[in-house]
Amino acid sequence: MNKFAAIVFPDARSAYEGLHALRQLHAEGTLTVYETHVVKRDASGLLHTLKQNDQGPIGLGVGALVDALVGLFGGPVGAALGTAVGGAAGVMRDEFHTIVSDEFLERLEQNLSAGKFAVIAEISEDWVAPLDARMAELRGTVVREEREPFAGAAMSKESSLEREIEDARWKLTSMANKAERWVDQMEQELNAKVEALEAQATGAKPWVRNHVEERISEIRKDYAERKQKLIRANELTREALRY
Repeated sequence: MNKFAAIVFPDARSAYEGLHALRQLHAEGTLTVYETHVVKRDASGLLHTLKQNDQGPIGLGVGALVDALVGLFGGPVGAALGTAVGGAAGVMRDEFHTIVSDEFLERLEQNLSAGKFAVIAEISEDWVAPLDARMAELRGTVVREEREPFAGAAMSKESSLEREIEDARWKLTSMANKAERWVDQMEQELNAKVEALEAQATGAKPWVRNHVEERISEIRKDYAERKQKLIRANELTREALRY
């Protein structure tokens, strides 16, 4: 399963050493790295992107996650956690929940305090110990989250808003439009990831190739499941909009 990993460091030097270590783990075949961003939280609490798309194909996940985090840390973090009220807070929560959970945000908020740095990455890993151990050596703390299927959020939203469809109509319309675009984007992302994995397997040792082939199979399966859920979510949403 693909995961988001936010690796928090106390300073810039450690963060870039962590980024280098992540590349090494990728080269060794211990895990696969699809995309990385380096961010900093300044003294006022705002989040800034310092380096992006460092390795691997340009994905849909990390960029969207970092954009959401920049927006959330730029405003009241409570809005993302549900402690704020009003339309703007609701929109922030809805957008964030299509990417990761409140629990991920809470753990990241606890670790990524003012003045700290983080490497935000999307990875595939067979076990967590290698990454945790390598980052601990560099004073890094790893916060993980399995990629939240966009379709799951869409279906949950459609169900929860069924009783108040009129008030939430614009949200459903937005979700349906996003679901349609997401199917095409997911296929592009799949192809890019498979290409990256095949490149990683080229010339690698047999055990590395075996792990990479397993990851390719897992990614294809995950893509097929997410595509079907997206299609179903779109059908349910369009049906709700007809009432």
